[in-house]
Amino acid sequence: MIRKVSIAFLILTLFSLSSLSAASARDHFISKRSVTILPTDSMIGQTADPSSTKELTVLSKALSEEFSFEWTETYLEENTRTVILENMTNILTSLLPQTQMVFSKPFANGDSSVSINVRF
Repeated sequence: MIRKVSIAFLILTLFSLSSLSAASARDHFISKRSVTILPTDSMIGQTADPSSTKELTVLSKALSEEFSFEWTETYLEENTRTVILENMTNILTSLLPQTQMVFSKPFANGDSSVSINVRF
């Protein structure tokens, strides 16, 4: 009788230990799951969530608004505004606003600028 109780106690102890380790393993994997890995696009490379960085948020907002004088004042630096408007007004007018965009992960160019590939 004591032997049966001891075996039952041992089984219960092992079961509770395996439940605890399974729960801690589950918690460990859930905490690691918070990092989202987005797919790679064949044209632009590793994709990124537009809200993941400041650069992507600004770019997403700029491309989703209609091209206008206010748009140029908001999104173009003053020293480049004239050149861009002389060369790209027709393109920007036809492109903007965009509703469906895929962004690449931003990468530093080494000259304190950031490049982001976009596919419409």
